[in-house]
Amino acid sequence: MLKSIPAKIVTGQLLVGIAGAAITWPLAGAKAALGAFLGGAIGALLSLYFAIRVFMRRDAESPRAMLRAFQRAEMLKFVMAAALFSLVAIYLADVWIPLMTTFVASLAVYGLALTWKSGDGY
Repeated sequence: MLKSIPAKIVTGQLLVGIAGAAITWPLAGAKAALGAFLGGAIGALLSLYFAIRVFMRRDAESPRAMLRAFQRAEMLKFVMAAALFSLVAIYLADVWIPLMTTFVASLAVYGLALTWKSGDGY
């Protein structure tokens, strides 16, 4: 059982991608289902990267250093998002709507995470 909230967020985003693919496949075909899955997977990958860069740091640092870690991780997350979406757009430009729909839906997991209780912390 997952205890940390970041792990639950990443898992939830992957589940959104899988659910989006399962819904999209019968309606629009396999390529659209792949696009839908990749939308959720991109959201999960970006969240996983951020969690590793920020929350896996156990060393005691000043608040300023922690803020810098958040800022660096967020900036690199934006760069990764642009690169991933550009890469996917090259190969799946015709199924952009399912991809973006599940990506936005995967972001809704953050809203649900506000209601979760943490287990052992991060």
